[in-house]
Amino acid sequence: MDGNEYISAFADISDDLIPSASDDAAVRKAFRRYRSRRNQMIGALCFCIVVAAIGFGARNWFPKTPAVTPGETAGAEHRPTAQTENQPTDPAPGVIPPETVSDAESENREPTTAGEQPGTSEKETAQPDDNTGTHTEAPLETPSDDASVIWEEGGGTSSSAYVLWNGKQVGYELWEILQTDTAGKTVAIVASPSVNAQFVYNGKTLAQYEDDAYYERRGLPDKLQQLMKEGDVLKYGEALYTTGTPDGEKWAKDLYESKVAYYGTEMLSRYIVNGNFLVDQVAADLSLAQKATAAQDAYKEALAAYYSQTVAAAVSAFSAAGLPCSVTQRGNAILLFASAQSFAGLTAPDNAEWYFSLAQKNPYETVRE
Repeated sequence: MDGNEYISAFADISDDLIPSASDDAAVRKAFRRYRSRRNQMIGALCFCIVVAAIGFGARNWFPKTPAVTPGETAGAEHRPTAQTENQPTDPAPGVIPPETVSDAESENREPTTAGEQPGTSEKETAQPDDNTGTHTEAPLETPSDDASVIWEEGGGTSSSAYVLWNGKQVGYELWEILQTDTAGKTVAIVASPSVNAQFVYNGKTLAQYEDDAYYERRGLPDKLQQLMKEGDVLKYGEALYTTGTPDGEKWAKDLYESKVAYYGTEMLSRYIVNGNFLVDQVAADLSLAQKATAAQDAYKEALAAYYSQTVAAAVSAFSAAGLPCSVTQRGNAILLFASAQSFAGLTAPDNAEWYFSLAQKNPYETVRE
């Protein structure tokens, strides 16, 4: 099963697990099922890692042993599966919920096209550097008694399943806390904005920056690698489907036309000149393409600018509502402290789709110095 089939399978699972009803009991039951299946998958992954580690250690301890240990085989074949975002509601067109664009990287996806909704690809979304962009930060007034602050205690990743609660998308762990008696307690919350693919930076949208970055990172190198294999045949041009090559190879016309459309006439004319395939030129350009980072750097810069603008405006809004808050280390989210009552009455900023999760005590959710 390839990566796309795994993703499709998990998407089907998440659709079954996310309840459409607002009944508390139904939500709890559904999420218990969700957690049980997630824990089973995590347990299987951990088991494979342990077996692989044992096999690797045995190989290093007995370097002259030619036989392959069972643990070593398991470690070589294991590939972790990708997890998908579980959302009860569909985001607006061009809006990418947090974590869906920052975690998984598909190796089989082509760049977005004019007919495809931007922000739906599995291309890697870069996170801004810690020192990129500027933010208007409110002073963080952490409660003096840390024992009165409720943090996420699991130590794992924040929940990727959200429930609509008082007009806000709330992570399940946070939703559970809000259903309990939190009198006298302060809740540590991370507010994360979705990515608006139509945000314009220096005349280009984030979707365009993402497409350019993906083409530089995967699209162009993949094409050149494939052309290395097919160039010696494509150099015969239309003769491939009319008379065939001198070696007797003959293609269907549809196949030939699909290959020309894939590579483009500009690329083919660069590497096929007067019936000769310039394989050395392809190899040289492939080496350069595999080292190129300009488009990816431009995308990171544009994404950092989006987070800087979006997060800074939200900090002002949260501060105006009387909630202590500040920008997190990564610069793409806000750490805020609120009582259950004050959070219930909070209106999320309208400059993005915002997602609220129970905060963890880790370097990425602590505030910038």
